[in-house]
Amino acid sequence: MMDSVKRSSNTTASGVSTLQRHPQRISITVSWALHQRLTNASDHEGRSLSNLAAHLLEVSCPAT
Repeated sequence: MMDSVKRSSNTTASGVSTLQRHPQRISITVSWALHQRLTNASDHEGRSLSNLAAHLLEVSCPAT
């Protein structure tokens, strides 16, 4: 039986559009003390707080 849903050439085998693969935003709440430590670390490394947080999440949750 033919699949009634037409897939474009920009989809993966699971049907996820490759055009939708862009950075996603999240929002979290952290303690004042953690915010201070993250801010100090981001200043020390010369990167934005957002970039540091994304880097730390990437390192702590590697792709499988």
